[in-house]
Amino acid sequence: MSVPAGQRKENRLEVVMQARELAVYTLRITSNKNVFIPDYDESVKLKIQDSALTIFNNLMDANNVRVDDNVGRWQERDKLQKDAAKACNTLLNLIYLAQTLYHLRASRIKYWSESVISVRGLIRKWNHSDCTRYGHLLEESKEKDET
Repeated sequence: MSVPAGQRKENRLEVVMQARELAVYTLRITSNKNVFIPDYDESVKLKIQDSALTIFNNLMDANNVRVDDNVGRWQERDKLQKDAAKACNTLLNLIYLAQTLYHLRASRIKYWSESVISVRGLIRKWNHSDCTRYGHLLEESKEKDET
């Protein structure tokens, strides 16, 4: 029996799966030498690819950090999540730059940008959930340091 869409719980790994899809999509389209001409490889294309891979790798690493009420591990995961969100912003900037340099179709830019924005939203949601869940660890750590 299937669960109605409004009652489904979000898969915790959805952000990682979408980041993987984003990385694969980005690598595939930027590998097309007819569109992504080599003139801007080092200045734009490689940075686009690196940003997409950074998002995916940081999220995989963050997912593998087991917090277990350890403030240091939570801070490590928090940093990885925030670095992934920052890489989303970088990728968006590069996509808009690539639109002009490579004369990309508006439909491609729309799909690609929406994918990045979706991943960034899921990262922020995950980070907010972690802050709610583990935020007390930071307060407890500060209290221990003061005593």
